[in-house]
Amino acid sequence: MNKEITECKRCGTCCRKGGPVLHRDDINILLGGHINHSHLVTVRKGEPAYSPVSDSIEATDKELVIIKGQGSDWVCHFLDQNDNSCRIYGHRPLECRLQQCWDNQALLEMVGKDTITRHDIINPDDPITEFINIHDREPCRP
Repeated sequence: MNKEITECKRCGTCCRKGGPVLHRDDINILLGGHINHSHLVTVRKGEPAYSPVSDSIEATDKELVIIKGQGSDWVCHFLDQNDNSCRIYGHRPLECRLQQCWDNQALLEMVGKDTITRHDIINPDDPITEFINIHDREPCRP
């Protein structure tokens, strides 16, 4: 907890640590078209991802759907790096709304809870489902 900061200074530090994990609360943002499938990446169970709890990269204990990074970096896809603003601020995901670098308790309490998977965001009869299931049977490489 940083007692010197009491409000967002738009420094972009949190956005440079990677895009947020999506939760069930974020489904309406997806349905509204503010975030689409091309903005997302899946981290399978056992693959490495940034953990705000440990402030390090570690193997995940479940599948996570995350907003992808820009280029080869993990900077959130929606961060405008010219002025550290969020291009979807009015429709930002739950973790972004909870993020407060001066007091991260609310965010830490949501880590791993009520997250979505690929199966939550595609139609059950979509042909890609078969390929997802095949991919899931392959061992992940940490």
